[in-house]
Amino acid sequence: MSGYVANWGNDNNDGLTRDTAKKSIQGAMDGSLTSPYYLFGLFNETIVPTPDYVFYGNNEAVISGSLLAVVVNSSANLTDILLDGLKVVNFNKLHNLGITTTLNIINSHIHNGALIAESNTSPVYINGSVLSKVLAITIQTNVNNNGIRSACIKSSTIHNIGIFNLTVAGAGSTYDALALGNSIYSNMTLNLLALTSIAIPVFIYNLFINVSFKFSGGGLGFDETVSSYPTGATDADKIQNLRNRMATVYGGLASDYLIGCKYYSGSYNDIFVDADNGDFNLVPYCIAAHMSYEGDYIGARREGLKANWNADWANIVNIDANGRVIDQTLEASAESNIIDVTHVRSIVRFNSLGLRAARNGQQINTESNLSAQIDAGTNVLIAGKTYQVVNNVITLDNPAMTSYTPFECFVAINAGGGAGVNGLGFAAGGGAVKEVFTGAAVYDSKIQIKCSKIDPTLAAATLITCFQNVYPILVIVDGSGEPTLGNADVGYDELTAVPLYIRYIKFFIKIKAGQLAAR
Repeated sequence: MSGYVANWGNDNNDGLTRDTAKKSIQGAMDGSLTSPYYLFGLFNETIVPTPDYVFYGNNEAVISGSLLAVVVNSSANLTDILLDGLKVVNFNKLHNLGITTTLNIINSHIHNGALIAESNTSPVYINGSVLSKVLAITIQTNVNNNGIRSACIKSSTIHNIGIFNLTVAGAGSTYDALALGNSIYSNMTLNLLALTSIAIPVFIYNLFINVSFKFSGGGLGFDETVSSYPTGATDADKIQNLRNRMATVYGGLASDYLIGCKYYSGSYNDIFVDADNGDFNLVPYCIAAHMSYEGDYIGARREGLKANWNADWANIVNIDANGRVIDQTLEASAESNIIDVTHVRSIVRFNSLGLRAARNGQQINTESNLSAQIDAGTNVLIAGKTYQVVNNVITLDNPAMTSYTPFECFVAINAGGGAGVNGLGFAAGGGAVKEVFTGAAVYDSKIQIKCSKIDPTLAAATLITCFQNVYPILVIVDGSGEPTLGNADVGYDELTAVPLYIRYIKFFIKIKAGQLAAR
């Protein structure tokens, strides 16, 4: 059965739902639960999954630890490991020791680590993901047991990598190319090695930002021994220089290589909204925003509205400099300056601010809420429900007389289960608990905006409300196409809604009060 893991959970839970989630990833893996695992919150732990493990983060989960060891053996007919919608940070190793098993990194952000894969026999598939600030990546193309080329890199952003070693391995008579498409490579050394004469590296519609290259393994006796930046008076000259170098090493025509690719000698800050702080959305109308073979963006993130928190936001209430809610018992709000996005364009989604607050080493989603206070001695706790302690220390009426301090969470379980099982009542003495509710749609975070296609002052613009986690954004417009109702406003009708097109926009962020108490 699938397993749920969350910061508000407990490893004594069954892990079958969000409300009865396990607390640790390893706790879920060690129990009777089977893959896939659905993760919510921040996890500081080492996990050691074996093949056929799938982890879904839904863009809400963060794994942070000294080592994330994705270790598999190399026996045949093993299925893949999948990381989907996760952020993995501050790790020493994210590696895959198998030959027939592929590590799949999908729609995730892998950041601030030492090593991704530790040998060139480690097949990795990367799609829709960001890999940033990693000292070394060493991966190899291969054909896995399902006949799929397993080290493709698609629609991803790879930035600030010390050394990226990419090995292309042909399998028998298979043309096993390094199929790198619609991606951005920024600030790194890229070492490309072909193991056989049929293993030809193919790059399609990629952007290289200040990348040095070393090409080898072509079997023609012209391998490069050191990495170097391309030469040329213009960036077009530099991409042609790279094509010529690849043709020298691997054979064929220069036009066979780097199809639709571009080189950019400027700063990556011209391309990404704020890469140094983890925002890899594209700067509107930058070179990467329209160079896909479909005329769309390349990389892992669409164009984003650039708003520096300290510079562009005013009237900030109950939100810290990192965009986190300070006290979740109080409403949080902020107001932006009017932003000109240069000309009328479509806005498909909003990046959320303050979606969760960090307390006591944990993160609780702001869609969590608390019930009314339940005082000591009332003995009305319900088995399987999650509770948070308020006021004073409480002692449960289980055989072990387990105690919890304020702001700790626990799950009440019938005390008949033996020592250590949480009870349904607790001793008098001033303590109290509140039931934790999670996942209620009424507590979804919303954002209010004023926007217009033509008015830079927004003087006549209507204040509309939109859900931050719903996309594409649809709105109701008046006869001139100006928005009058957002998708979270009363009276909104999706049947008559249209995509949001604007030039000028101002944000009013509000996050509901009544969340879990700050410590």
